[in-house]
Amino acid sequence: MKTFRLCRKFIRRRLSDMCARHKGTGVVIDHVHVEDEDNLNLLYECLINIAIRYIIEGRKKREGSVSRLEKKYIFTPGFYLAEDPRKYLEEHRETNDNGLIMFCLENYEQMEYARYRLQIVTILMAINNFRDMF
Repeated sequence: MKTFRLCRKFIRRRLSDMCARHKGTGVVIDHVHVEDEDNLNLLYECLINIAIRYIIEGRKKREGSVSRLEKKYIFTPGFYLAEDPRKYLEEHRETNDNGLIMFCLENYEQMEYARYRLQIVTILMAINNFRDMF
């Protein structure tokens, strides 16, 4: 498969990184413990990382700009009714971006960048197929 040939060097690099974690011996199957749940958790992490990349790209477009979904998340009806919108945003700022990440993942169909939508769909299909195996 052509895709695998393109991934080959990255997989070798990853195996090299894993070698360092396994006391320089490389990956020895008899000494490594990997559960199916571990693989599923990695897929979940991929989804989170994709949402983070989407948010970052939206913020990098130009100064003071954010992605379409971040706008929807931040600019609630209360924002538009507030006398001082800046103060409203500051008062309602969350301590972390977990809510924003979840909002982006829950509404991924509305992302303006097709590559992130495609990545999320692909991971969701893998998760769905993964779960069907059990």
